[in-house]
Amino acid sequence: MKLKPLFFCVFLMCFLHLNAQEVFLRTMKDIQKEHKDSFLYALDSATADAQFLGELEVIGLGTDTQKSFVAIYNKAKEIGANTYVVRRFENIDGSFQDFDPTHFKLNLYYTPADKITQHPNRVFVISSSDKPQKIRLNDDLLEINPQHYLLRTLQPGQSLKIATRKILGSSIHHTADAKQASYYQVFGFSMKKGTYGSEGLLFKTGDVQKLDASYGQFLVTIFQNQP
Repeated sequence: MKLKPLFFCVFLMCFLHLNAQEVFLRTMKDIQKEHKDSFLYALDSATADAQFLGELEVIGLGTDTQKSFVAIYNKAKEIGANTYVVRRFENIDGSFQDFDPTHFKLNLYYTPADKITQHPNRVFVISSSDKPQKIRLNDDLLEINPQHYLLRTLQPGQSLKIATRKILGSSIHHTADAKQASYYQVFGFSMKKGTYGSEGLLFKTGDVQKLDASYGQFLVTIFQNQP
């Protein structure tokens, strides 16, 4: 057998394995049809007002995080969920395992919108999933590691300048939002349109993108906080 075809086959199988993803609706307790909320927010824990609808299992999270979120979003909306809580796996001794973004479960809920905590004045600056990103926050020069994010809590009315350090980079002046948290991703020179909910959920300003809160919260859930 020739080595080149063999090498190509091995490479292709590895690539498909790394990018394969499966999203299963493991448990379905109820279906919420009365409400048509377009958002899908992450919760630290379910509130007393949250109605449990089912459980999702995600295996093999791909490198395309937006595609991964769309698959999760669509499954959640099949039963009318608008919120979710990460369900951590337990060890034999009863302790909980660290979150593994390649295999995890989500408990799905319907939560009344006025009962969802929005974390006003917070700003999340998120790195792309494949390489470090050098940025400037006001006068601070920083580098965000892959699959990490920075969290800044602003005072009411305070502004934050987010800028890349590339020759053709871009910048955004953000003013603290008193109603909810804001999410930005530092990215390369590519752009993908939002493919869930409604149009215009992903905004681009050069290579700093403002994210829809649903997608931003998903990235914060699967990525790590960089102090």
